[in-house]
Amino acid sequence: MKTAAIIFFLFFSINTFAQSKSIAPADSANNNTVIRCMASISKADTPLIVVNDKIYAKGINSINPDDILSLSVLKGDTATAIAIYGTQAVNGVVIITLKSFAVESYKKTFSKFSKEYKKYLTEHANDDQYCFYIINGKGVIEKGTNDRVSKLYQISKKQITYIGATNNSYINGNVDNKEMVTITTK
Repeated sequence: MKTAAIIFFLFFSINTFAQSKSIAPADSANNNTVIRCMASISKADTPLIVVNDKIYAKGINSINPDDILSLSVLKGDTATAIAIYGTQAVNGVVIITLKSFAVESYKKTFSKFSKEYKKYLTEHANDDQYCFYIINGKGVIEKGTNDRVSKLYQISKKQITYIGATNNSYINGNVDNKEMVTITTK
């Protein structure tokens, strides 16, 4: 009898563990995806949410998916997550960068390197949609806004050796009314 109880307990434990392996079940009623750590039930088991380099206290559902430029996940059992975010990262970290943050970040960085670029942004209400960016001699061909923002956001201060901006750039022999921003990196 005792052996049968142990076998039943082991079977039940293994079956429960196997069912808990579902990491991202879908909530079909609300069309939401739930991110869980293994066997998480309480709020204390949820991952740390970091938005734009700051710990985010609001729920992840308050973020518009269309505003997200990038999303990455650090597993909680890695030394990296705990070294960066402390014990709050024990259940993992979801790192989100919003498009608006990335755009303001690269504009701020580039403005420190070029008075012409800073002047252009000041004169055009901080709008760079009419800028044509050239990085190390190659134009940033936009496959979409995310592609352009991502390429420009990835350039760090340490990489930049020169930024220049000129009006009425010449592209294929034609005058274009875009501001040409030339970026040289290491």
